Amino acid sequence: MENLLAQIKRDGIITFTIRVLNFILRKTIGFVWRTEIIYECSLEIPIQEIEPKIKVTTREAAEKDLEKFKEIVNERKIELFRGRFKKDRICFIALDKKEIAYFGWISFEDEYETNCQIRVKVKDKEAYWFDCYTIPEYRHNGLHGAITIKALIYLKDKGCKKVLTLVMKNNIYSRKAFRKVGFKEKKMVTLIKIFNFKHYIYRDIKGK
Repeated sequence: MENLLAQIKRDGIITFTIRVLNFILRKTIGFVWRTEIIYECSLEIPIQEIEPKIKVTTREAAEKDLEKFKEIVNERKIELFRGRFKKDRICFIALDKKEIAYFGWISFEDEYETNCQIRVKVKDKEAYWFDCYTIPEYRHNGLHGAITIKALIYLKDKGCKKVLTLVMKNNIYSRKAFRKVGFKEKKMVTLIKIFNFKHYIYRDIKGK
């Protein structure tokens, strides 16, 4: 009961109710309704570094670092990450001593995005910043923005001109964090799915 009340307090009764209804519909008729926003960040403008509220060490991860991930993700994710390393995807991690506090991935190739079940197209001199995650006990310390900036600087040094990312529409915290470091909302994509039927709605976001 305490966990249920905590979720309602955190999300609000309307958001919580929508999530419950979505869960019931997904289980009964395979119904899915998800909306994500495609963001872009130009690297042809100055990038201002920002510091997180806590001291961390930021570096590029390697396959040998998978041991560090075992405490924070499940085995399926470990194997997914292993495959990404083998395909030369780049992972940035923020370390509090030896513990991972944050991670995010970079791809220079097209990637399949599982939430809205679309393929993100990455052009020449572009990169995709994705699967970013702050470990719960390290949240509200500005890690997401600070490490994203470091990734942008890294990509600019590599000759990239633009970076893409996708954010769930209802993830207000991430949307604010990405806007703060220079990302602009460009397009909204909504997936409507019932059993095996899928329908996508794309909408340009003007004036962003």
